[in-house]
Amino acid sequence: MDGNHLPIIHNSGYKGDIEIFTDKYSLQIEATLVNKYNQKRAELEPVIRHAINFESKNYAPQTIYIANELDDNVINIFRASQFIEFKDTTSNMRHVYGVNIFAFTTNEIIRILDSDITDTEILNVINKYKNNTPIFIK
Repeated sequence: MDGNHLPIIHNSGYKGDIEIFTDKYSLQIEATLVNKYNQKRAELEPVIRHAINFESKNYAPQTIYIANELDDNVINIFRASQFIEFKDTTSNMRHVYGVNIFAFTTNEIIRILDSDITDTEILNVINKYKNNTPIFIK
């Protein structure tokens, strides 16, 4: 991120842009510069694939997706992905029973970084409001 907390480049390869590991959780952050009209084409599959691979190998995993603006269809597909069985793309032996991908806008992340909200507080809120059963999102 630059001095204004804006993403500059993305990570290449088979991992998320940022990975954080603690004794309480594993966090993967996916940030994009792609506008909301191109997110489904450019970001949907790689973010889900990275989340699957991350979730299959880490303790208490969470993926956070950050974009300047968010496409509603992409967010809905991310939400639905918590109810889908996947196979790890690095090893077809591992199954993942849903991935949790939560999306923020860049401005929301800037407000969080500028406040006194801790990482565990954010993750607790995300997990508190995670759906246990599928719902229709309009």
